Amino acid sequence: MWSFFIIIAGLILAFTRVGIGAHYPLDVIIGSIIGYIAGLAGIFISRKYRIWAWIGDKKYYPIIVLFFLVCCICAINKIIDENLIIFYLSLASLVVTLFKVIHVYAKGYTKN
Repeated sequence: MWSFFIIIAGLILAFTRVGIGAHYPLDVIIGSIIGYIAGLAGIFISRKYRIWAWIGDKKYYPIIVLFFLVCCICAINKIIDENLIIFYLSLASLVVTLFKVIHVYAKGYTKN
């Protein structure tokens, strides 16, 4: 279900970029292909070399929370400066992710 939603959201964003004249259709198609290949390469590299294995360790969660807070502050700054809808969407996704990370961290902390 989430994969379908993400694909539809990506297609809508791609069509809006063409619709407002910011990109040519070929730019969007080639960028999408490059992004898809980069995503697959990232998945394969991550599975083979376990680069991100440290993220599951809860002792690093305060650093991750701090990182997301800094990103939220940057997004708020961009909203104040430019007031574009994309910055509201990025802020919403950052806040949801921050909430989930804090929830998992606090849940694990109360069990110990």
